Amino acid sequence: MSSSAARALRWFVSLCLLVCAPVVLADGCQLSQMAEVPLTTIKGGQVVVPVVIDGNHVKMAVDTTSSLTYIYSGAVTALNLTAGANLRRNILRVGATRLTQTVDIKSLKLANVQWPNINVLVYPLNRQYPPLLGEDDVVGSLGLNLFLGVDVELDFGAQRLRLYSQKHCPGEVVYWASKFDVLPLQKDRLGDSYITMMANGKRMEANLASMAAVSSMEELAASKVLGLDRSSAGVDAGGGSDGCAFCGSITLKAQGLEITNARVRMVRTVPPDCHFTGPTLLGAAARYDCAGAFPLHLGINVLSQLHLYFANGENKLYFTYANAGKELPEPATPVPATP
Repeated sequence: MSSSAARALRWFVSLCLLVCAPVVLADGCQLSQMAEVPLTTIKGGQVVVPVVIDGNHVKMAVDTTSSLTYIYSGAVTALNLTAGANLRRNILRVGATRLTQTVDIKSLKLANVQWPNINVLVYPLNRQYPPLLGEDDVVGSLGLNLFLGVDVELDFGAQRLRLYSQKHCPGEVVYWASKFDVLPLQKDRLGDSYITMMANGKRMEANLASMAAVSSMEELAASKVLGLDRSSAGVDAGGGSDGCAFCGSITLKAQGLEITNARVRMVRTVPPDCHFTGPTLLGAAARYDCAGAFPLHLGINVLSQLHLYFANGENKLYFTYANAGKELPEPATPVPATP
């Protein structure tokens, strides 16, 4: 991404910092839940939640990869929104897709949490929407910029998304298990979040790609760091039993958590003007020199095995296995008071 594009995106993120905060935060140091909605994985691997946009009950995908929130172009008219040409052409791109428009939303609600008067990007999408939207129509994606003022819990075991106030005791957020792990939630210069973990014993930067069904690894990083390519033993060039072409299995480890035989597709998505710069002699994680470009993308096939808590106020990611917590005793049944 060019420097001018980066400046435009920083301007847009700065604007969202001013307008994308929820209207209410709970008081006190204890963990305080603000909202809870069902979390559904649809065909194609996207994780979606119900939202209300200017009175329209629809769904939006949860994009833990991107810092930005989008409305799909085909849904703009159906939502009674007006797109404006607010961005100069070629200033902001996502891959080869040029973004030139934004829309103003008077009210976006997730359960009882409301974001008023926000401006979001229009993402060109070649899809037809009905004039009257239904509750199952997916009209865009929620980026992490929207959640800067709250903490976010993705409970894949219970298929729930929950929002919490950031006014809690530092580090005291994992209520569902006695043991957990935590990593720094790092940000690149575009505001996109990532973590550093081990892939086949090698340190590697990874983003949490909740919009992708299968995890993927950039081919150059796979070759340089892990010695893997599309012709390596164990890589299914024509599609294995799961139909995944050019997929191999690796071991992922983050502190005490380990996922073996994680399916990862070898891909070529990083633009050619982005250069692979790691690992270094000092042991730095493998990385690219372009913002938003990461060597490893953890898709739903991996994320669905986890229980994640984004402590955005602390810039930390707390996590366990999705089924963690079963070792905790069930709460005692209250005994009725004797009159």
